[in-house]
Amino acid sequence: MACEIDAKPAGSIGFLRVWTGKPGDADTRTVLEAFVAAEDGVSKEQYSAFTSGGLSGTKVDYLYASELLDETKKQSAFAVTTADGPVVVQLGGLDTDEHEEMLPAYELARRTLRVA
Repeated sequence: MACEIDAKPAGSIGFLRVWTGKPGDADTRTVLEAFVAAEDGVSKEQYSAFTSGGLSGTKVDYLYASELLDETKKQSAFAVTTADGPVVVQLGGLDTDEHEEMLPAYELARRTLRVA
């Protein structure tokens, strides 16, 4: 994990996490499928492509069954590739309600992507 943006200052118990990987030939869908597969308890993945700031990527919405909380909640992630390697941004919250409340921040991050 490269960094985590905590949503507590905005009144939510959740996060945006940024994961980075090593450069390679994997496309964004492959990167994202591997990311999701690494989590236990994932189901109902829905993948789609997007373009933002000259970058093409893949996003996924899925359900995550939390053993700790004994419930299933929505989660989302998107992946892009850069010259320095793939980047995955994941939106997670305490529950589905928190996820829905934090979607605007996640969508803002996705829509304003730029390569520096």
